[in-house]
Amino acid sequence: MKDVFARLLYDFLSAIVFLVLYLSTGNVVLATSVAV
Repeated sequence: MKDVFARLLYDFLSAIVFLVLYLSTGNVVLATSVAV
């Protein structure tokens, strides 16, 4: 069960990083490559 929460947290943080980069740069490709 702990692994599930760790994975969920990682996905959530990746989504936040993606949104911040996308909104600040407007570049979808850059935001996607960094978040992944």
